[in-house]
Amino acid sequence: MLKQLQTLPLLLLLNVTAIACQPNPSPQTQTPDPWPIAVSNATHAVEVFNIADANETFTDWQAAVTALETTVQQLRAIPSDHPHYAEAQKQAQAYQASLEAARQNAEKLEVQALTEPRPSTSDNIKLTTYVVTGTTAAEIRADINRKRIDAIGQSFDAYARWWVRWNYQYLSQGSSCQIASNSLNVVLTGEIIMPEWDAPPTADPQLVQRWQQYITLLRAHEDQHIQHGREATQRIQEALPNLMASTCEQLEVLADEQGEAIIAQQAQKDKDYDAATDHGRLEGIQFP
Repeated sequence: MLKQLQTLPLLLLLNVTAIACQPNPSPQTQTPDPWPIAVSNATHAVEVFNIADANETFTDWQAAVTALETTVQQLRAIPSDHPHYAEAQKQAQAYQASLEAARQNAEKLEVQALTEPRPSTSDNIKLTTYVVTGTTAAEIRADINRKRIDAIGQSFDAYARWWVRWNYQYLSQGSSCQIASNSLNVVLTGEIIMPEWDAPPTADPQLVQRWQQYITLLRAHEDQHIQHGREATQRIQEALPNLMASTCEQLEVLADEQGEAIIAQQAQKDKDYDAATDHGRLEGIQFP
């Protein structure tokens, strides 16, 4: 866990109130007092720093670096004849130490994002079954027809569905933003719904064999649908690290568009596969 090297000092807001309440000694002078502005930005820097310390992400530490750089610059720019000049320089030194700590944490996380091995893709496929009964093929078929609508919501004996999600870390360098390839994690979640025959102990061995052949082919068909989801995860894993944009906000939009386009293409493969096999019938999937 990365921790800051020095806690941030918090400027005394009472001083700001006192200065703000004093009448302007020179009505002709329109230059704003830099001290309240510096205090306001310093307070913001404290908040950003604390967020980075809690989340410990490269993006958050980069934001802390930017906020602290602004604060240090403004504190050092307080004029020498300002009543808070000495306090500003003292605070600038303290904030500079916190700035260095934030920079070190950002650099460490950037190196980790580029070098640490992380799981690229993973999947979580759940098998759900609905129980059917019967002592003959006709009875089993009738029970499947009765229960598959409630189990699946469609008039198919089995069904497969999948979803893909992804997350990553940004790498903002100069005027560009990209995804660190080792930080991209793509996860496939899916479900296969199948009938499960509660065969009686006295079941006909030939009927048992016929059922096993049917279930084996049916499972292979549904596994092919899940394979289309696995292909989507791999394609997303390969495509997103190649993206680059001028801002990280634009990169996020591009990544989402690219990922969703790949998912749509793989979903079309599901439809084409069912059309080509007549939902498995041309693969010999039929019972009885």
